Amino acid sequence: MLARKQDLKGAQMTDFSEELEHMLKARFPLIYVETHEEARVVAAIQALCKDAKRLRTPRVVSIWTSTDGLVNEDGSVVSNSKTPIDALNLAISTSEPTVYIFKDLHGWFGDGSGSPARILALVPKG
Repeated sequence: MLARKQDLKGAQMTDFSEELEHMLKARFPLIYVETHEEARVVAAIQALCKDAKRLRTPRVVSIWTSTDGLVNEDGSVVSNSKTPIDALNLAISTSEPTVYIFKDLHGWFGDGSGSPARILALVPKG
């Protein structure tokens, strides 16, 4: 699923949180967010994932960056998660309800297009 919000301010942030809530409840496997307000989006995702009133199943949030790899909520770095493919493989194999945030992933697409279809192609079928 593709969700695009350019400038998330005020009412738009509420709209984003509500839209994200519905997508998480519906168990969307991929949500692509393009924004100039990265910190606000990450904070909104983290807040929603901890809100047991809005989500029956709270989720852990792990964040991937090209400099650190996957980092858990407690700040610990997940070993063997430096590349997006390694991090995706770890994400696919987890059994704990988790939201993975991949920052600046478009640089790993080769052509710089940022197409979510490129990420979906990495997920094994079956």
